[in-house]
Amino acid sequence: MNSPLLRPLGILALAAGCQALWAGEATTLTPETWRALQRQTTRPTVVLFSATYCSTCPRAVEALDRFRQAKAQPIQLITVVMDADEQALPSPSAHSRGHPGDRAFRPGPSAQALQFAVDPRWRGETPRLVLLRPGAGRRDLLGIPSTEQLDWLLDKPSH
Repeated sequence: MNSPLLRPLGILALAAGCQALWAGEATTLTPETWRALQRQTTRPTVVLFSATYCSTCPRAVEALDRFRQAKAQPIQLITVVMDADEQALPSPSAHSRGHPGDRAFRPGPSAQALQFAVDPRWRGETPRLVLLRPGAGRRDLLGIPSTEQLDWLLDKPSH
């Protein structure tokens, strides 16, 4: 169904779902679901691994938002708050200045197991970004991403 009358309802449902996710219905990301996410990605995706104590993470989100707004192609942003408790994710305003991304996760039941699945050498530094481009694999970054690094998602070098 692609009715113009149903589109606003879909947008409202998406907004309500995102709000509910941040209000306490956190989706868990395990090593198994991480591997499935990488295999099933069908569009350029940035997975941002962050933490509530990370002072640089909001700036990384801002850089990703600027990049997404400047490009015509949709880029999915997935946020994984590595120190979220088992009950809920922190409020978006406390963590990412109001922008949780398209999907938000918390690790479970072991953040260390997820870290190892993402990269056995990763010791938990944040912000850590994994860029996923269907058919081209992935790139891992630490810190605030540059436009040149993010351009790889769209296979267009910046000038």
